[in-house]
Amino acid sequence: MSNSFTFLEKEHLFYTIKEGDTLYKVANELRLDPLEIRHYHNIYAEIDDVIQDDFASHLKVLILQTEKDRLETKTKRDEAQKKVTLSNTNFNLVFRPEELKKEYQVKYTIENGENIDTMRQEMSIKRLLTKENDYFYFEIDTVSKLYLNGTEVDGLAVELAENTAQILYPLQIVVDDNGKWRDIYNFDAIQKRWEVKKQDLLEYYEGDTTDQYIAIVDKTLQSKGKLVNKLSSNWFLRAFFNGIHIDYTEKLEIEKNVFYPISTNIIEAQFLVKQKINERLDEKKRLIIEQKGILDDARSKIDFENGSEFPFHAMSNENSIKAKGSYEAKYFLDPNNHNVNELLLECLIEIEPPQKLKIEVSPIKAEKIDSITQSRISLLN
Repeated sequence: MSNSFTFLEKEHLFYTIKEGDTLYKVANELRLDPLEIRHYHNIYAEIDDVIQDDFASHLKVLILQTEKDRLETKTKRDEAQKKVTLSNTNFNLVFRPEELKKEYQVKYTIENGENIDTMRQEMSIKRLLTKENDYFYFEIDTVSKLYLNGTEVDGLAVELAENTAQILYPLQIVVDDNGKWRDIYNFDAIQKRWEVKKQDLLEYYEGDTTDQYIAIVDKTLQSKGKLVNKLSSNWFLRAFFNGIHIDYTEKLEIEKNVFYPISTNIIEAQFLVKQKINERLDEKKRLIIEQKGILDDARSKIDFENGSEFPFHAMSNENSIKAKGSYEAKYFLDPNNHNVNELLLECLIEIEPPQKLKIEVSPIKAEKIDSITQSRISLLN
């Protein structure tokens, strides 16, 4: 990297791009944020030299901030970020998933009465470049084996689940501008992968378990709607793409209903929550959104215990007892692009036996992920 020079009445540094250089490679070499490099360069570059996803083939020089300017910018940004403000008049937390490509560790703690199980798996999320009509597209993949109570899960059922994951993942989904998951984008590709995989299973496995498994997958993949309905109980998808990027009041809070599939035996439950943006960033300079509320579902305690989708018992019995429950979630976001960096979610329904679910999602890597090659066992609940 050369000495500083003056350009448009501002002092800069410049980096001469070498053969084989990429934005992420240079950022790693200079120990700088690739998004900040691109943003700064594009401010001062000619239109033809603007960086999109990566360096244009003709680009020879990269414009960089001086160390002094970078420190001054950081100081000003840190001061400004001490207190959270939403600049738009609608107090909208804008969903800006720029360059999102991260790996997360996902841990589930499932309590069914006195029985407690933990499951752990690593997932990756990558934003696809496609955007249409205010919808964003993401690719979800699994990057580790599934661990139950600290032990790698094995057996025929798991082998079959592994094959399910191979046809389901990578899963491409459609997300609205509130950050809420809405649809599947690559359903046709999933169907084609299944037809090939099904023939392999029929040749390799025999028995009732395999036949039942194939029948279930066949039924699920009859239409995109059926697969969407199946995935609507996926804890990770529903927690991560929860629609938190919405309009808030001037006090940075709002009351809303949240629907969540607390267990495999219960169709999603409705909770009434207060959703609030903390006024200040935390010690790691993250924007925090908290959701806290109670069960607000029309079904009775018996309806939940029977696994009913509708409030049949509550409607036919005036003296039916309403179920009680709670919901709490905390999202830790990047204050600049509002991407989810970490989240905690816990919900409870007080029935017999009590049902409680806790989800912890934390980042493994923040840098670019070059390859995903490990097992793809899925948590489809």
